[in-house]
Amino acid sequence: KQWYQRRVAITAGVLVGGTKQDIAEIKDAYTKKYKKSLEEDIADDTSGALKHVLVSLLQGNRCEEGVSHEQATKDAKELFNAGKGMWGTKESTFNKILVSRSPAHLKRVFNEYRTIASGDDIENAIKGEMSGDTKNAFLGIVRVIKDAEMYFAEELYKSMKGIGTNDDKLIRL
Repeated sequence: KQWYQRRVAITAGVLVGGTKQDIAEIKDAYTKKYKKSLEEDIADDTSGALKHVLVSLLQGNRCEEGVSHEQATKDAKELFNAGKGMWGTKESTFNKILVSRSPAHLKRVFNEYRTIASGDDIENAIKGEMSGDTKNAFLGIVRVIKDAEMYFAEELYKSMKGIGTNDDKLIRL
């Protein structure tokens, strides 16, 4: 179970770190190798909010534009209102913002969120408001946006710590 949860976060992290062209190339390579669509396979193997997150990432619709302070503040308020600011969680709002905005813009959103949430971090909000694979996917997105090199360094370390090496995870990274 823990291996699967980490795989979900890593998959989201890889897709977040890629440009529209990178994602298109990954999808093309997958189709050539497996003779089927990566998007269809992910849709078949996942469900619910996780399915929406991964399929959205695969569509490669992330904005690659700059940062708008006004939009970052608006997005931070939307995230707060969709999570800590309401009873329950509106995961579709997290998906819309975390999957479609540029990394530079999201870094600004995360800073604005901290201000709106009285010092609380977006990661803590996700941990407190979500669970399972959806939580892991959103955390993977946030951690890659915040510091991709550190995210992958931590994942590499986790794959090699303790007795024995998790070869599958290490190769995947």
